[in-house]
Amino acid sequence: MATNTKTKWDDELFARIFTRKVSGFFSSIISRTPLSANQVTVIDILMGIIAAILFVPGVYYVSILAAIALQLWYIFDCVDGEVARIKGQTSLAGMYLDYIGHDLVQPMVFIGIGFGLFLQDE
Repeated sequence: MATNTKTKWDDELFARIFTRKVSGFFSSIISRTPLSANQVTVIDILMGIIAAILFVPGVYYVSILAAIALQLWYIFDCVDGEVARIKGQTSLAGMYLDYIGHDLVQPMVFIGIGFGLFLQDE
């Protein structure tokens, strides 16, 4: 099964160099499972929320885990669209779910980082 993981015309440099290559690997695996593209979107939203929560304590090593979880969120944010195209599951509902995920996760991450900085010992 061929994957459609080509970089998009509006991908930023990091996505073109790294993220799309890694997401293509995951997309090829997930496309062979019964997971739908929307289920992958829900998983990536959960990863982003976990990243935001992990930033809250403001502890260095936990923040490293948070950064890894945030990177996985970004990778799987690409995977959901790739899986949708591979499986022919593209939909307006899936696009809106993806946008809701962005609008939820991105501010939560900044709030989590802010709380983590606030809670750090001086």
